[in-house]
Amino acid sequence: MPASLGLELVESLSIAERSCSNLVIKHAINRIRVDSETGIGLKEAVAKHTVFSPAVAQIFALGQQLGQLDSMLDRLGKDYDCQATVLSERLTAIAEPLLILMLSVVVGLILFATVLPILEAGNVIAQ
Repeated sequence: MPASLGLELVESLSIAERSCSNLVIKHAINRIRVDSETGIGLKEAVAKHTVFSPAVAQIFALGQQLGQLDSMLDRLGKDYDCQATVLSERLTAIAEPLLILMLSVVVGLILFATVLPILEAGNVIAQ
């Protein structure tokens, strides 16, 4: 957040913690908030948790040094959004052929279950 809004880091972390539904990340944000209240730097507090990549800790440090933490985090969010989009497109590309294959097996089994009794009836009649 821009400094002009007057939102403190600890208050921001508290809001982020309350709005997070993932319990692992929620716990990590809680620990970062507690560490920040005790005077540990944000980079060090974030780096303690394996939930966040080391790049996130570096972005926090760089954003604080430059005084542009809000814009750096905005760029990080856009980058993660782009990564999630690419990952979902890749998973969709992998899942489509698998679903088609599974559907063809199901249709084949239904066809086999339908045709087999007809053929057996033909064999019984021929005898």
